[in-house]
Amino acid sequence: MKRPGARSGGFTLVELLVVIAIIGVLVALLLPAVQAAREAARRTSCKNNMKQLGIALHNYHDTYRIFPSATYNHKACIHTGIFVGSSPTLSASGWVSALPFFEQTTVQSKYNLNGCVSHAVASGTGNPNPEAGDAVANGNGLLATTKLPVFICPSDPNPHFMTDTQANSQFYAIKVGSGLKGAKTNYDFHVNCHINCNHWKTLANNLRNIFGENSDSGLHSVIDGTSSTFMIGETTLDVVNGDPT
Repeated sequence: MKRPGARSGGFTLVELLVVIAIIGVLVALLLPAVQAAREAARRTSCKNNMKQLGIALHNYHDTYRIFPSATYNHKACIHTGIFVGSSPTLSASGWVSALPFFEQTTVQSKYNLNGCVSHAVASGTGNPNPEAGDAVANGNGLLATTKLPVFICPSDPNPHFMTDTQANSQFYAIKVGSGLKGAKTNYDFHVNCHINCNHWKTLANNLRNIFGENSDSGLHSVIDGTSSTFMIGETTLDVVNGDPT
């Protein structure tokens, strides 16, 4: 039998509120630490991507004795590496030729190396036309919508693909009206860029970056030391006028 006036076990309302408050403070203290740990993991992944791409470019260099061009584009008139000699307007990034060197041989095996990947236009003296075939018909346009993890930094919250506006812009589209939204990249070459054809070739050696349109530089070109020369860099997915790299 319960004695008269005996108190039952349990929390009073005040005690419960105090416990809840203490738990809330602990969560508030732990949450930033958890977020910091997650961001540290994301940054490690980003750095690893950069390392993989850097190693891939060195392996490409070991094979071809030069680095790939930054672009096989409107502005590249005579291509190098796997695109030897005169070639049509391909509108392609140099990463296309480096795909096998970061374990993307399967993707490159589906890629039409003799066809363009985009119909985006550019202005300037000497830009060759027309495009080499049709980017949709040859399948390259669809491949350009493939998101490769090695090109994505998890710390960047921006969209991984072009927006509808970008996908229908004559300056960024794979092909206007095709509905294809190109996949973006957080990593790209450190370049000399200009609207004129073969701009990189016109520069004196001491004014060139390692990469440019129709570039054909190698380690022998870096006369002031590779340890102090940029090769590739990390940037946000939205970087030029709100449009993708």
